[in-house]
Amino acid sequence: MKEMFRSAGLRVAQGAVLSSVDQVLAFVHSGAKPLGYPIVVKPDTGVGAVDTFKLNSDEDVRHFFETTFKLRPQPYIFEEYIHGELMTFDGLTDRKGELLFYGSFLYDKGVMDTVLDASGMYYYIRPALADDLEKAGKSLVRAFKVRGHFFHFEFFRTPKGELVPLEVNLRLPGGNTIDMYNYAFDYDFYQLWADVVAEKEDKLEAWRAKFKATPKANYFVCYSGRKYGQPYQHAHESLLSRCSSGSPQGKDVQMVMNMEILPLFRSAMGDYAYIFRTTDEEALLQMNKDIH
Repeated sequence: MKEMFRSAGLRVAQGAVLSSVDQVLAFVHSGAKPLGYPIVVKPDTGVGAVDTFKLNSDEDVRHFFETTFKLRPQPYIFEEYIHGELMTFDGLTDRKGELLFYGSFLYDKGVMDTVLDASGMYYYIRPALADDLEKAGKSLVRAFKVRGHFFHFEFFRTPKGELVPLEVNLRLPGGNTIDMYNYAFDYDFYQLWADVVAEKEDKLEAWRAKFKATPKANYFVCYSGRKYGQPYQHAHESLLSRCSSGSPQGKDVQMVMNMEILPLFRSAMGDYAYIFRTTDEEALLQMNKDIH
């Protein structure tokens, strides 16, 4: 994967698949410019930050091998820890590899940090994409020859403004994200995917014309997850009462979904989720602040 990132002209985090304490310590401390801590370890094939850890010392490395690695011996990749904002480039291609739609959302923090901190989280779709993110995302679509698939790419934006690719997933974004894109664009992307599978070229052509005319989402859409047992200032009923019942205008916020999360996903996504949309980013951030 890293070679594909490089072929697309992108910087990659230093990393390697390692299987012993000595290998990891050499990875951290050797070389003219030692990498140092923290580092991240995760399964070479994994999802949702399962068995993903931030290691801050030699002692943490030894503890990882004495516990997680001993219990679940599998290939793990050890990587440089990248500081920055986590964002995505998501979309769907037709069978020729042409983009049918694309968009992006911004995390308040990484899924790994949410799991490790046992805290609530949020992420939200932004109508406008930065030019370099759009360029990098499209270059990866070409490099990985994505045809007839949803895709979900993740990037870090460093404090210096540099984009560093984190991972490529040739699948739907997780959780309710496609529902969020539906609400952002006022479109049914599940139906668009079905049209790709069924090769409904007349419907795909109609969508291409629509997306070409208005390639940006109509709304900011936010997923905000709460954890049970926290002393939140605003009750559930209070949050719902302040939302508009119809399509939001100005600083209005429309609650489009709220639901309890399946136990399997709660460590990453929260115990209870609110999904809402607005045309105003400040209103979105204020609503999210009230939820948390």
